[in-house]
Amino acid sequence: MSDCAPGSTTHLGDARIILAHQEFAFDILVLDAYSSDAIPLHLITLEAIQTYMSRLNPDGTLAFHISNKFYDLAPQLARAAETLGLHAAIKWGTIDEEAQRQGAANSLVAILSRDENRINAFIDARGRHPMIADGENAWTDDKANLLLALRMLAQN
Repeated sequence: MSDCAPGSTTHLGDARIILAHQEFAFDILVLDAYSSDAIPLHLITLEAIQTYMSRLNPDGTLAFHISNKFYDLAPQLARAAETLGLHAAIKWGTIDEEAQRQGAANSLVAILSRDENRINAFIDARGRHPMIADGENAWTDDKANLLLALRMLAQN
């Protein structure tokens, strides 16, 4: 990291708390906390996404790496994007058989932005699609149902 950004400051702690108490202005903010079986729900609620968006520049992009064997988090992000008036897209990253043999896995990335042009530039014929909400309520700090995400995965 010191080679990439030698003058940057590292902030240790819960990202949501750090972001809420610091003045940042990012072009892109990437969240990569969802690949294990312990999903940090507090990082994917409406309130969390509002905090992230408040720290992005007006045309900034919020990216979520949501690959997970057990939970389908894409519907929640689609609901949150719709509720907050954001534009959203999703991309399955596929790998070849050799990479799978070496332990790599397919990835799922969702991006959200206020800027429709940024999302439209991401959407193409290579597996990138707009995210469409299903009409259910987005998760909040007061109400989230991780079991629903399990059921949705089991139905696919």
